[in-house]
Amino acid sequence: FDRSARPSEVFRFVLCYIIGRQFVILHQIVVVEIMRKKKEKLNSEYIVSLYDVYLWDVINDVKYNFHEDHFRIRDLETGHPVSHPLLNHFFATVFIHGDKAYAFSADYGYDRPWWTCQAIDVIVSDDLISWSKPVPAIRAENENLFNNAVTRASDHFYMLYETDDRAYPKFTFKFAWSDDLLHWNKIPGALYGTDKYVGGPSMYYIAPFFYVTYVNHNKDKNGRDFFDSRIVRSKDLITWEEPKGIRPVVYPDFTHVIDPENHPDQFEINASDVEFEEKDGKVIAYWNGGNQWDLGDAQSAEYDGSLKQLFESFFEQ
Repeated sequence: FDRSARPSEVFRFVLCYIIGRQFVILHQIVVVEIMRKKKEKLNSEYIVSLYDVYLWDVINDVKYNFHEDHFRIRDLETGHPVSHPLLNHFFATVFIHGDKAYAFSADYGYDRPWWTCQAIDVIVSDDLISWSKPVPAIRAENENLFNNAVTRASDHFYMLYETDDRAYPKFTFKFAWSDDLLHWNKIPGALYGTDKYVGGPSMYYIAPFFYVTYVNHNKDKNGRDFFDSRIVRSKDLITWEEPKGIRPVVYPDFTHVIDPENHPDQFEINASDVEFEEKDGKVIAYWNGGNQWDLGDAQSAEYDGSLKQLFESFFEQ
């Protein structure tokens, strides 16, 4: 990736949200997909950008209410909001199929602690404004649920979802399949990350492989944490092929000061939650910079070629 290609437009996604007297910065900016609708009521280009609201910077000491977490969809050209589909949900993604958008996000429920989601809900829209009632796509089984990613392979759809199943490390990936994006069947034995830390996934199918990217936890020579993003592939979501050697997809820029005005001593140690978009003969990658805890920014880079070429390059000898 050419890291110098950081269009200023990407920073328009770092927006502010006011909750009473509380000022927060939007966390985990995930650019999912650009869709162009040829319909009279929606005839301009939209970017489906999902924002999970998380308490980072507080001007006044107002208690964070996680039940107000939500995601938003904004117009790419104007920056204007299109809709705010769901409150009380986190870890959101969108998958476009035909003339409909399917949004998947973890439901906080009520009378439960933070980050103990027991279902990943799905909602559907054909205009990005009016959405169906949320229904569970995946239900937890002695676990909590977190991020997800969805792709299509042949006549079926496949979902990756994170779990804290005690049999495996936290955020291990499990998988499910569906014929209609609404009703999902868990795949026995389909797992990734059972022997290491993973998280922040994306998933794409380019025949004959499923390609999955994930956050990789590292230690530098001084024992300090940092995070990059790696890639793996599989034909059946059970047997996995790793790239030869150390091959990060995106990597932190340790010289980059995340927030020079307020935190001049905080340098980037994170490049996570990467998503990809193919456009005009190039691949644009979007990811979260920052430090994985209390500071972050939105970054992008370009690859001159197709997504297939990019992914296959990591597995070349």
